[in-house]
Amino acid sequence: MSLSLSTAAVCFIACHAGPADHFSTFSQELVQKGYKVQIYAAGPALKKLQDREIKEVISFSLDNSSEEEVAIEIAKKCANAAVVITDVGHPFDITLQKVLASYAPKTVRLAYYDNPEPYVPGGYSAVAVKVMQAAEKILCANAKLAVAPIYQEPSLEIDLPFEKRIGLGYYPVSQGEKIAKRRS
Repeated sequence: MSLSLSTAAVCFIACHAGPADHFSTFSQELVQKGYKVQIYAAGPALKKLQDREIKEVISFSLDNSSEEEVAIEIAKKCANAAVVITDVGHPFDITLQKVLASYAPKTVRLAYYDNPEPYVPGGYSAVAVKVMQAAEKILCANAKLAVAPIYQEPSLEIDLPFEKRIGLGYYPVSQGEKIAKRRS
């Protein structure tokens, strides 16, 4: 996958604060390199991006419309982007990945697994597996997860081919330490 600097646009879609933090860092780097960036955000992700004063943020809400209607609206706006990257922890991301396949067929659809751990309790991993299966490729913040099992339940591995995963090796150390402390 190669992007032309003169025409490349990258769209990020976030509902969770964790990936929003990563997306804000990615977007700042991409803008500095000449890419056009748009970030669509709702809920905790929107607040996180606004707190970080990210200019490329476009808010959306799932309160007054169906998820499919909102997904279609966003997909149409991202249809000319080279790449769309969604987070994986909200059921809306499942709908969005599927709608993007129809409304933005030439756009590369990526799902971003921001967690350093192969399993996240509380239903997160159960949703994440569906998003990752709907996406074309998965970006793993923890590069080790590109070649190691990821779980949808504590003992049930996600059926996700390794060739569909890309390990980034990016994770803010301070966030990782907080997560490790909280979960120990």
